[in-house]
Amino acid sequence: MCKAAVLLWPALLTLLRWTRRNRGNRKNCNEGEKGNKGKNLLSSLLDLLYTEFLHWLVALYAAKCALEAATDTSLEYQSSAVQLQMLDNIFRASVSVYLYIWRMFTPLSVRCLPFHPVALGGLTSEHQICGAVAAASILGISGALVVLVWRAASGASVASAVLFFWVSYLVLLLPCLQLLQHGDPVWYADRYAYVPLALLLPPLVAWLLACLRGKRRLVAAAMVPMLWPVLAQQSTRSCECWRSGVKLWGTAADLLDWPAFHHQLGVSLLASTDLPRARQSLQRAWGQRQDALTAKAMARLVDATGGSPKKSLQWLRKALALAAAPGPPGLSMSQAAATYHDMAVLESRLERPNLPRILELYNQSLQLAPDRSLTQEHFGLALAVAGRHAEALVTLQAAQQLGRDSAELHNGLGAIWFAQKKWRRAQMEFERSLELRPSWTEAQENLLAVRKRREKQRERKGRELH
Repeated sequence: MCKAAVLLWPALLTLLRWTRRNRGNRKNCNEGEKGNKGKNLLSSLLDLLYTEFLHWLVALYAAKCALEAATDTSLEYQSSAVQLQMLDNIFRASVSVYLYIWRMFTPLSVRCLPFHPVALGGLTSEHQICGAVAAASILGISGALVVLVWRAASGASVASAVLFFWVSYLVLLLPCLQLLQHGDPVWYADRYAYVPLALLLPPLVAWLLACLRGKRRLVAAAMVPMLWPVLAQQSTRSCECWRSGVKLWGTAADLLDWPAFHHQLGVSLLASTDLPRARQSLQRAWGQRQDALTAKAMARLVDATGGSPKKSLQWLRKALALAAAPGPPGLSMSQAAATYHDMAVLESRLERPNLPRILELYNQSLQLAPDRSLTQEHFGLALAVAGRHAEALVTLQAAQQLGRDSAELHNGLGAIWFAQKKWRRAQMEFERSLELRPSWTEAQENLLAVRKRREKQRERKGRELH
């Protein structure tokens, strides 16, 4: 709902500007100031395009996004490891406004405020005082700026100012705040920070542009957009530093010994290939709470360290068993589908692969998530190995329709066409496979074989004609 309110803000400003503009036009008509309409036709059309069409387009798009944000299903909500009171959220959001503005102009090495980026047990009394002061200042400044804009600006200047703000606001803060997605659950300056920003910046930019006239406005319109990418990059760098995962979850795990934090830290370390520390964090999480996600991460760790596929399979079976049992949170449908897919891949790496078992696991994965193109590809290749070419062709083509375009997929399609003696199609697929992976020996051998078959076919047809 916070996102919905923020996204509706430009629509409300547009409606306010439109009503004021119409009231001003009626007043001018009553006073007989109809103007030189013929002379100003071009400027009127440009003004209509800029202040009416573009602004209403942005406002309608914002309303659409607001509707989507307000109608999020329960599956789209992000579960937070930290639950704060609404008042604490408002206070930390108000402070976050100034934190983001400070980070725009300071290097990462400078510590902006003595606030820790993780707030686990609610805000302290000192932080609440700072948040209350920040919230009061934002409300006071916003109210004063709205009054100034209303008194000093014409309708057209308010429209251009607000439109300029809204576009620049998205460019500047969308990458950092993830306005159309959910942010990290324990990131301090997150989620609610765009609410006070949306209250503060529109009237500020509108007032600044309303005060400019003539060439100064043109200079500002040309210079300020060039400044936004620089500020956006500076503001985003701090977020990216935390969103890398290791710092964020490492800090959280140090502050509070929660298994969820150790699990997330282990997954982040695993992604950064810091395997010894990842093992330590995941083992600590598993010792505190045995859940399906940690078992799945342990399977990935075993595979990354070059362990036996059998041991990874044991962890994945344990993950599925824990997911089916009541108690800790299990696996989502997509996570369970990925688990079955990983089990099929590990089964294929065994010394004696069980092909029916592999096909069954891929089929279970696709029943949970039919749009997994990678699983469709692997399932199709396994069907081709089993000699079920008709089913394999349908499955591989389905993977292709889902956007999969790999050398293995085209090589598999080529092998099926080759088995069906459709040499031209097979050659096209093998050539595409080599384009994607030029040094692949298997595809080169397959292409050479199909070319020889086509040459023999042409020679036979030539002899038949003679």
